[in-house]
Order: sequence, then C-alpha cells, then structure tokens
Amino acid sequence: MMLDQETLVWYSADAPPDDTETVMVYTPSACEPVWLGYCEGGTWFDIAGFELVHDVTAWAALPAGAVCAEAPVWP
Repeated sequence: MMLDQETLVWYSADAPPDDTETVMVYTPSACEPVWLGYCEGGTWFDIAGFELVHDVTAWAALPAGAVCAEAPVWP
C-alpha cells in the first residue's frame, strides 16, 4: 500500500502564523522539541493553552494526513 508523501516547511518564529492557527512548534531547548501549539498576539502557547516557556524558534503547518492509494481488502 502506497501512502502520499508531504514535505514539511519550517518557518522562522519571527514570522508567526495567523493567530490561533494550530501548527507544529520547534523549541530546541525543551525535552520534547516538537509540539503542537499556536501563536496569539506574539505569544506562543501549547495546544492546551499554556504559554510556552522555552523559546520557539520555528513553526510548520500541520500535515494534511495520510491518503491511501488503495483501500485494504478485508476477508
């Protein structure tokens, strides 16, 4: 089964996405450097709404997700 492929493009946190758009954020000094979050009014938050205490250096749009080329056949 073949899955679609997507290329992630990372953008500088200096040019944040639209307010409240959920994206992947990159915080290299955190124990989990890639997380879901959003930027509102120039402040970055994780997906639960907590302000990110580590510096966000980059962000990427969420991938569209997998699209199967052919559906599995069940017996």
